[in-house]
Amino acid sequence: MKGKLLGNGKFIIEKDGHTDAASVIKSCKTIISHCEMIMNNLTDPEANLPTWFTNKIAISEYEVVSAANYIADGDMDHSDG
Repeated sequence: MKGKLLGNGKFIIEKDGHTDAASVIKSCKTIISHCEMIMNNLTDPEANLPTWFTNKIAISEYEVVSAANYIADGDMDHSDG
């Protein structure tokens, strides 16, 4: 997905895949890549990290797990929302 700032100051998100599934696959690959980058740079498990950083990771984990549970439960009815 890409963000685009409009002239009126509004920000919109544009899908960059041809279908919703293609966009999700691309986004998942991006998430995996960035998670690997984070893990590769966290060499000391006892390191102190800023609260804002750990909060972002916690929120991201919740959102990804929720999406995975949705797929795993087979509740995809192909409706928006």
